[in-house]
Amino acid sequence: MNVPLKDGIDDDSYELLYKPLMAKVMEVYQPDAVVFQSGADSLSGDRLGCFNLSIRGHAECLKYMTGFNVPLLVLGGGGYTIRNVARCWAYETGCLLNRELNDSMPENDYSEYFGPTHTLHIQTSNMENQNTREYLEGIRAHILENLSKMTSKPSVPFNTVPRGMLEPSEVSGAKEADADRVRFAEHPAEFENEGSALTFSRHQGVMHETDAYSKASEQKSIAEVQPLSVSMPSSVKVNEGLPQTVTPKNVDENIRTMFPSVAKKKE
Repeated sequence: MNVPLKDGIDDDSYELLYKPLMAKVMEVYQPDAVVFQSGADSLSGDRLGCFNLSIRGHAECLKYMTGFNVPLLVLGGGGYTIRNVARCWAYETGCLLNRELNDSMPENDYSEYFGPTHTLHIQTSNMENQNTREYLEGIRAHILENLSKMTSKPSVPFNTVPRGMLEPSEVSGAKEADADRVRFAEHPAEFENEGSALTFSRHQGVMHETDAYSKASEQKSIAEVQPLSVSMPSSVKVNEGLPQTVTPKNVDENIRTMFPSVAKKKE
């Protein structure tokens, strides 16, 4: 599911879409587990991202997904202002453990990376939110409508093929193949010579089929190029300068057959 968003989206606008859409997704797909990629490039001030989320707004999405009581695997993701990525993942780890972290960061070997504020949370910018409420509501309605058209949860079922759908030869061939697999697993030495013989016999079978096909094709080609037989009146003599339907053996014979007068001059 892709949701087209414009630059500058803030916490409230993001939540307006995220919660109803994900509720519908969980209803339709009914997953047995959820993999949550906690990409942090949507945070305000990211070097590549163009959204304006706070760390609390970002973590609200994760908190919402924990409420479905479905096994949840949380992974890292994007994020290109490293100090804010570390802040976000530290806060969300606390959310998963139901621990509230202090905003003031304790002094450590990496404190210089989090100056000058040395706080866990960041201040969002004053960039313009180009996502109007009308635009967001339209997107939400459109996606919810598409999800509602799915009558059952998407899946790939594994079904046993009914016996009546297979030909007897296919069933017997499958049984023989299964028996060979068992024999190979129990007595692999028996197949050292049998393997070559089996391959040869299969190759011969393919060659026989190919030869039969080639002969049939050749006969068909010969039949297609046979000259048309025309019954000529007895008064017409075919040897009086008329072309004859005879396959020439060489160029000279071709000249004699097709152009008798030219052949006489050549002689």
